Amino acid sequence: MKPDRWRQVRDVLHEAMQMDEAERSAFLDSQCASDPSLRVELNELLAAKGEVGSTFLEDPAIAHVVQTDTSDSSSILPAGTKLGPYIVQSLIGAGGMGEVYHARDGSLKRDVAI
Repeated sequence: MKPDRWRQVRDVLHEAMQMDEAERSAFLDSQCASDPSLRVELNELLAAKGEVGSTFLEDPAIAHVVQTDTSDSSSILPAGTKLGPYIVQSLIGAGGMGEVYHARDGSLKRDVAI
């Protein structure tokens, strides 16, 4: 999606989400009268709104996939965790955007950072 299109979708979607169902339909009809594909995109996004729980992005996604070892509270992925062909060895570092781990690629027999 091009940036201009995304801004248009975002702006109309944000405004539509502030309305109740009765107002929303008429508003979308007026905003999308000359662009039926915009209405399709907005309908899909509005339908998905109900599928996203209120806890969306409160926890890292990996926390819902990997069970953690509570004895090592500094790391979400304990040593020995397998991610595809990789086996986590240790946490290298963490910051605001994520964590970096030292791992071993079991297929190629080399150390990697993930």
